[in-house]
This record gives sequence, C-alpha cells and structure tokens, in this order.
Amino acid sequence: MNARKARGFTLIELLVVIAIIAILAAILFPVFARARENARKSNCQSNLKQIGTGVMMYVQDFDEYMPFSWQISNDQNGRIWPDAILPYIKNTGVFNCPSFSTKVGLDSVGKFLRTQMPYAANTCYYGGRAGSASGPVARHPMSKPMAEIRVPADTVFATDYSGTFEAAGQYDVSSNYMQPATSTTYQSIFRHSDMCNVVFCDGHMKTLSRGALLQTHAVSGVDVKYLFTIEED
Repeated sequence: MNARKARGFTLIELLVVIAIIAILAAILFPVFARARENARKSNCQSNLKQIGTGVMMYVQDFDEYMPFSWQISNDQNGRIWPDAILPYIKNTGVFNCPSFSTKVGLDSVGKFLRTQMPYAANTCYYGGRAGSASGPVARHPMSKPMAEIRVPADTVFATDYSGTFEAAGQYDVSSNYMQPATSTTYQSIFRHSDMCNVVFCDGHMKTLSRGALLQTHAVSGVDVKYLFTIEED
C-alpha cells in the first residue's frame, strides 16, 4: 500500500487564510482601541471625581467660597486652582488625564509648573460678561461663594482641556472660548470617544457630548452657555 504523499498549502488556500486574518484584524483592532480608550476615560472620570471632592473640602475650609482660578503673588506667578486643592488630594497624578500627552509637574516650591494642563477651570466669563463688555451678566464660579451659584449641580467647575497654559490654565475669556474641534487653543476638548469629562460645582462629574456641554439659555435676552454661568434665567 503506497504511503499518502504529503501536500503543502496551495497559493489560493494561503491567500484565503491571509484574507480571513486581515478581516478579523480589521474587526478586532477598533474594538481593542475602544476598550483602551474606555479604560482611559474611566481613569479620567476618577481623576475629576477626586478633584470634585477636593473642591468640596476646600469650600468647607474657606467659608463656602469656591477656589480661585489664579491668585497673584509678588513674583507675578502666583498660585492656580490646582495649587489650592492639591493639599486635599495629595497626589499630582490626579491632575493627569491618561489621554493627554503632557504631564503636570511641580516647581521647587511645590506649585504646579506653567505647562499645559489636561483640565481647566471655568473662567469663560471672566470680567462678569458673556464674551464682551456689553454682554449680559454671566459670571463664572471661581472665587464666588456657594450661595451665589444658583444651581451648583448644573454649573461647570472644570473640564477636559487642551491648549497652551493661559495664566491660570483657564478657558479663553472671549466669546469664542469654546472653539471648533480642529482648534487646540483654550477649549474644552472631547477626547474620550467624542465626549468630554466634566466636574461640576457640587463635586459630581459627568461625561457630556459637545451638544450637551454647549447648551444655551437666555440671560437678559441674550443666549449664553448655560452650564458655564452661575446665573439662572
């Protein structure tokens, strides 16, 4: 009885196997990427929740006043809002978003370095107006007493952020502070699968879409960004 001859794969069979592997890779790689981003988003959510807890502890110690965005000093550098709440958190890593490449650091006296910040505080109505001197009253919550913040659970304290370090690591103060997604200057950024992590003035956090974060309401007959002002209609 003759032994059966061993036979290798034909070219067609190899091509079919390669095609199947390529199809599986095309299906699975995006799934893996989403899973990694979901893990980073969860880490970022945890960071902002801890920041919110630190803010609430600060408020209790400072007569119900919110942290300042920037407090000037004789060296003109001053302190910024993360400096104010770091003693309550005691971990600089909390101020690092895992989806943001630049990491925070401290200088020789223990203040945050003037580099990019992954998170920024809500100072978009700096000066008390909605983007211009003639705009309606629309104040941000920084350095304000909690009693002035009409709806703390609907008022932004800080969000995911991208941009150069502007004085206090804050939002641009002009009317176009919330810039297009293609911009990298002074804006909330939707880096977690097109979502933005947000911590509110009552210490809780949410993950919001662009539309949810940019919703408006009328103040003195002019539309302003609802979640960024401490006034009600």
